[in-house]
Amino acid sequence: MVCPYRFIPNASQVKRMVHPRTKWLNGNAYEKELLAASDEQSDFYAKLIAMFRWSSRVVRDGNRILILCNSVEGTARMKEVAETVFPGEVAQYYGGMKPKEKERALEYRVICATSKSLGTGADIPNLQHIYNVASYSSWIDAVQLPGRGRRLKDGSQVVYIELVNYGYLKTFRQFEKRKPILARNTRTGKIFTIQ
Repeated sequence: MVCPYRFIPNASQVKRMVHPRTKWLNGNAYEKELLAASDEQSDFYAKLIAMFRWSSRVVRDGNRILILCNSVEGTARMKEVAETVFPGEVAQYYGGMKPKEKERALEYRVICATSKSLGTGADIPNLQHIYNVASYSSWIDAVQLPGRGRRLKDGSQVVYIELVNYGYLKTFRQFEKRKPILARNTRTGKIFTIQ
């Protein structure tokens, strides 16, 4: 599932996000600019909170929500935002944490993690919704990140939700390139867009 949002960066933001020679978008720098953008510049937070409210109604008791970000700072900000909908039910998870802290974090209903720390390899039981707020261009991530969700014993529908910036050509083109891979890995072969 795709949740489009609009964030149109200004010239100084683009300069901080895009490498001057290669013209490649730096995912961490993009995330930093997006998360610092005002509501007048971006509808990202409004869309995200609406999606979290939907998840709060749909995700069954005992099941979990994973929110994937590029950076540790991004996970901290997503934790703040998720707490507005899921007070006291949100944890932050990243590679630099102590093992006991990681274990405790995985017990929460909502887990905000870096895609590097929980995007691949880790097994989180009862994941019903996976949100990806990270910008990426890797086809491997397009396979691995949605793959975090596995069929649930209780029969709940597992949903992968990717937030995509339709207001900036670089992020939109990234999405268009990975879209066929995402579609191939769905049960239906289709990607649904939420407005």
